[in-house]
Amino acid sequence: MDFRDPEAVRLVSTVLLQEYFELEVTIPQGVLVPRIPQRLNYILLIEDLLNKNNLLDEDGKVLGIDIGNGSKHKNLLILIL
Repeated sequence: MDFRDPEAVRLVSTVLLQEYFELEVTIPQGVLVPRIPQRLNYILLIEDLLNKNNLLDEDGKVLGIDIGNGSKHKNLLILIL
């Protein structure tokens, strides 16, 4: 797969969201497509840090905010995952 091809990345992202998260999404052509594996790795890293430092409450929940500088579409994906 050629990850430099925006159409290929768009299709792979759509399939990954459908297959692993049961999300039916349509990513329009011509928009920046988030890299699903990298976003998921980011979330899992945060989860590992919280677990290692005992920062979760008794229900396994935590409240926080991620201040990023990316596009609104990328940030929305992190919220969905």
